[in-house]
Amino acid sequence: TAPYKTKLNGGVFIENQLDFNDLTGGETYVVTIQDNSGCETFVTVKIQLSVNLNLSTSLEYTCVNGATIFASMLNNEYQDQISYTINDSEPKIDGVFNNLNSGSYEIKAIHENGCFVTSIIVVEETDNLEVVINTDTINTLISDAYGGSPPYTFSLDGGDFSTESNFLIKVTKEYTIIVRDEKGCEVSVMVKGENIPLVIPNFFTPDNNNENDFWYPEDVKPYHNLRVFVHDRYSRVLKEFKGNQQGWDGIYNGKRMPAGDYWYVIYYVDISGTEQKLMGNFTLYR
Repeated sequence: TAPYKTKLNGGVFIENQLDFNDLTGGETYVVTIQDNSGCETFVTVKIQLSVNLNLSTSLEYTCVNGATIFASMLNNEYQDQISYTINDSEPKIDGVFNNLNSGSYEIKAIHENGCFVTSIIVVEETDNLEVVINTDTINTLISDAYGGSPPYTFSLDGGDFSTESNFLIKVTKEYTIIVRDEKGCEVSVMVKGENIPLVIPNFFTPDNNNENDFWYPEDVKPYHNLRVFVHDRYSRVLKEFKGNQQGWDGIYNGKRMPAGDYWYVIYYVDISGTEQKLMGNFTLYR
């Protein structure tokens, strides 16, 4: 017979009280119900333990397909009772979310009893890693990287990575340059590197017609620190030069030397700073 009264665990009857809040998880409670005639009954209820969710999230920027967010529970006992959503998407068992563009994402870990905890992750915009090679400097490949996540390191033809982005080349061929950013992402490019050595003419015609009137190495650069010695067939030094000069005019001690073969010894420093020696012959035509 209404009205009804209830009490919790031997407390005081309160009329029309149907809710009991702020209870302790893991405890057992007895609810007693009494009607207006004094008739009573009771029900025993065991409260589940409280769910204390501890969400862990991490962000990983991948090299090509955007970013990845990883979500998991630090409370291992809840791992099999949790599902995950990103921006209120359909819940999924694993907490891995791939191919994410830049923006803000809400990760929600939901317990099977309805409890949940959230975390906000911001994915920053990152340009794709790229590298451009400049070949304008003689015997040098200059790498310029951008995008990705600086700082960058560079490798030439499978060599060790370092912060050095300029490479001296001694051989004309195809080179492979790899750039790696802080995340470990890599981009490679192939470029033809042209080594421009000293050019040694094999003849000259000192007849004062302004064509091939002097013999001397060509493409001489300041770093070559050039020394040139001209010999006759008896190994006599006819002329000695240093640096970038006009060259030998075919005259020795005021006399015109006869047509024929002459020899040279050249010392120079290559682009890497190593001293080199060249020997050979050339022909004087009259």
